[in-house]
Amino acid sequence: MRISRDNDFFVMTHVPGPSHNYLALRFEDSDLPVVVALDSDRPAAVRSEQVLAEVLKGLAIANAALGTSYRLGEIRFCRDDTPRAGIYTEMARLLVLAMHEAH
Repeated sequence: MRISRDNDFFVMTHVPGPSHNYLALRFEDSDLPVVVALDSDRPAAVRSEQVLAEVLKGLAIANAALGTSYRLGEIRFCRDDTPRAGIYTEMARLLVLAMHEAH
């Protein structure tokens, strides 16, 4: 897994061979984040509802561990990512920890 920054976004890519996942999070004080598929013209292997649910779960796990209340303004993903249960939960958790360490 690789973490980087792209302007206001914390980005993680996970490419362990032929499978691949991409997740970008922008942190801000928002009630419900906007979910954006970066490749909306490609066939959907992953649904935005699934990504949102998993990311919010990872955010909650990280907030509980850190004693924080971080919130998200935007979630970006690729619709043609490899569908794997729980991958976005773990990626989101690690991105929250990275953002926390950066600040």
